[in-house]
Amino acid sequence: MQFEFSIGFLKKVNGLTFAQAFEAVIWNNNSIQNHNEIAKRDFPGFPNTAQEFLESHNGGKITFKMDIEGHVRQRAGQRTIPAKKRRERVPNLKARPVFGRYPTRVVLVTVGEPRIIPAKPESVFEAYRSIYGALAQFLNLISEGRIVVFGRVSSGIREKITKADWATLPEQLRICWKENSVCRYSGRKIVQKFEAIEFYVNESTFAGPVKNAPISDRAVIEWMKQNFFDHKPFCNKAEVRELVQSNFPNLSTSHFLKLWDKHATSPWKSSGRLSKIDRNNKKINQIREAI
Repeated sequence: MQFEFSIGFLKKVNGLTFAQAFEAVIWNNNSIQNHNEIAKRDFPGFPNTAQEFLESHNGGKITFKMDIEGHVRQRAGQRTIPAKKRRERVPNLKARPVFGRYPTRVVLVTVGEPRIIPAKPESVFEAYRSIYGALAQFLNLISEGRIVVFGRVSSGIREKITKADWATLPEQLRICWKENSVCRYSGRKIVQKFEAIEFYVNESTFAGPVKNAPISDRAVIEWMKQNFFDHKPFCNKAEVRELVQSNFPNLSTSHFLKLWDKHATSPWKSSGRLSKIDRNNKKINQIREAI
């Protein structure tokens, strides 16, 4: 699901903390609220507020490199909680007895059975997918410099967090929403910290709505199925790649090839060079015009 954040809507983040910005432009988004209402109807345990959602996510830390589908599966998919184990001392029969008694050793003994938490209803999947999709786009706007973040460094000086800070190893960058800070980690150690962060829209970078949001594999696969794989081959692989990347500008060629290898149907994979009869330029142009 792709979002279009207009500059007028994003101006709501000016001067806000992360938690406030999340609630203002993501949680209160009309489309997301519609998904949330359906999810709460089908699953009463769905978060009621933005704070409940953030508290239930990854220990209060938002990883800057967002894996949308991974988070959705973690929150809504089926999970198995392993059975508990306890330590017990038992005789070590392989050891030599001492005064007629075997020494003991500590073993782990399983207590009870594993617990399976069933998958949530599909509406919950869609609600989480819409929230994480919007959050991923919000983070993308920060990395592009369209939303500017200020924070206080260890010296107490308030500084702007530059694009380079966001672009370098984003998987090590986390927004700690409870303490309203941005931390860069090396392993488990914090090596850089910006506190009391505030967000501001960089109006000069906006020429209109932002469309290049991070997209999930699911969105790309569904689009390819609808436009290509549900039909018999009518163009070659290179043209499919061109059209897919036109519709999903953030999709790299290597990422496309992985999705193609995994999800393209056999007729498309083995189509080779198409004959004039099979080629459908009208269909190709229709897809191109719809993008």
